[in-house]
Parts: sequence; structure tokens; C-alpha cells
Amino acid sequence: TGVRIERHHIRLKGMGGSRDDKIHSDDNRIDLCVFCHGRAHLGKISREELLSAKQEDREWGERVKV
Repeated sequence: TGVRIERHHIRLKGMGGSRDDKIHSDDNRIDLCVFCHGRAHLGKISREELLSAKQEDREWGERVKV
């Protein structure tokens, strides 16, 4: 059995409305395990930490050509 992964909006839908296309872009979303997704919604993981993790993930993908 695996860990369930959920997509999290870094800039939350309530911060810009769900009709804003930028809210739903890949640049504004990050994949998190269900535990971390809950922590992000509780404010235990900051927006800055999410953006940093997304940048690190992007850089890693470029290094290994994923």
C-alpha cells in the first residue's frame, strides 16, 4: 500500500477565487502526502516553505531529467 498524494493550492482558492485560472495552474499547485496537505491547511507549513519545496522539486527534476 502506498501513501495517498493530494494536490494543494499554494495560493488558496479563497485568496483569489476559484474562477481565476492562475489559481489552478501547475505553478500554483504542489503534490503533498495527505498528512502534509492537512498540515498546510492548518498553517503548520507556510506558503514560503511550499514555494521553496516546489522550487527544489523543479530543480531536482531538471537534474535528473524527469
